[in-house]
Amino acid sequence: MLTDRQSLFVGGIVVTLFFIGGLTNLLNNLIVKIILGTMFLLVIVNIFIPKKNLDDTDESEIDNTNLFK
Repeated sequence: MLTDRQSLFVGGIVVTLFFIGGLTNLLNNLIVKIILGTMFLLVIVNIFIPKKNLDDTDESEIDNTNLFK
């Protein structure tokens, strides 16, 4: 889904927008709540979705590649 760097970036944006929205009373607006809630849930879901590691390779795949041709 998102890389670690993208997740940190989106999380920083969400925190900043929550702060600004709280100071300016924009959190009373339903659309702002929906946008911030969606961005927040995106970051939270990204924490629990397992990421594929490229380092996890099967030994049989390594033997069949013929790297030294």
